[in-house]
Amino acid sequence: MLVIKFSYKIVVLLLKLSVLAVKCVENKVRTTGGDEVDITEVPYTVSISTGCTGALIKPQWVLSAAHCFTDYKGKNVTVGLGAADRAESQLNIEIEKVYVHPKYINDSVEVVPYDIALLKLAEPVELSETVQLLQLEETEWPAVDTSHRKCTLTGFGDNSYYNTRLHMSAYNFSQGCDCIKDNRIICISDDNEDEDSPCYGDTGGLLVCGDKGVAITSNLLLSSYCITGDVDLIGESLEQCEDAYVLFSHVQPNLDWVKNTIAKEPDTYLSSTASRITKKSIRYYDILTASC
Repeated sequence: MLVIKFSYKIVVLLLKLSVLAVKCVENKVRTTGGDEVDITEVPYTVSISTGCTGALIKPQWVLSAAHCFTDYKGKNVTVGLGAADRAESQLNIEIEKVYVHPKYINDSVEVVPYDIALLKLAEPVELSETVQLLQLEETEWPAVDTSHRKCTLTGFGDNSYYNTRLHMSAYNFSQGCDCIKDNRIICISDDNEDEDSPCYGDTGGLLVCGDKGVAITSNLLLSSYCITGDVDLIGESLEQCEDAYVLFSHVQPNLDWVKNTIAKEPDTYLSSTASRITKKSIRYYDILTASC
């Protein structure tokens, strides 16, 4: 009888351990699947209260994806800066205005090249160890090794469970993918061995190659699109992220729009509480990056 009771307890224990193991597998983070990263490594990355990611490119400007604002228009939307956990942002600033690229009119594949938005913050931010600017790449996509360009992506992407942490992943990227031949669309190359994939919450985040922002995480397109041509397959549910093309909007072809939009808006001076050191750091940053 003692042996039976002891065996029963062992079986129950093993069952509990197996359930725990299953839960651990289900809770595997998918950048949504990358590694957690400290904000000091990617201090330009910001979280947006619409559920997207973005990048600080000027003290008062954030670059993100247009589809993140089709329903919000910037009203009561905030940007979180300076933290690798969006639930613990060191600084939250309201968005004053949202500028969506004029050619972005819907969520179709044809307008992915224009899935870009500029967010003007209510006030400029002070630069620090955890808050920095990302310089945008102004050159065209390299003509050689176009399908093997190694770049990184950071985002506050959703998972099979609620995630608030910032993750980073590295992929090989190419212009266009499979049946999508538009060179203004960047895709994750087919030769990536890792099954990790960006997903919802990562959109709007900047693809960074050689320390410069190259493309914006746009949208998901189910791989069956190239078979059926069904345009409704773009932006499908979270569960489909691993069986989809992840599309990125190349920034370089849209640089004139970015620069002209920012130039039309008057600068807001830093508040009196901003230190002289911060003002100088912004000025020095502009001088240094202008020579790059």
